[in-house]
Amino acid sequence: MLDPVYFLECDHGKAGCDFTGDREWTRRNVADFVVSGEKGKVLKVLEAREDEHRLTDVTEDIARDIADRFYADREPVPYELQSFLHAHLGVTSTRNLVLAA
Repeated sequence: MLDPVYFLECDHGKAGCDFTGDREWTRRNVADFVVSGEKGKVLKVLEAREDEHRLTDVTEDIARDIADRFYADREPVPYELQSFLHAHLGVTSTRNLVLAA
């Protein structure tokens, strides 16, 4: 079984949007990119499973991974990240996460 390949749809403001990906990225790397903003404002995360000929939108799963990380560490969620979590997990989950910090 091959490792999945992740692709990020990123918004770069006036420069527009693009997709970027790398075979070396792991699910953890992708979550780190969303948190850090290193790749731009991430709009969507896709997971390609070449051996299964499948492309899946895993944005909600990545958002959940990020929320779990902040909840476990009891860290405040940066404002810029709150909108990503709210968009993909809903207002109740985000509010509970912000209050837990």
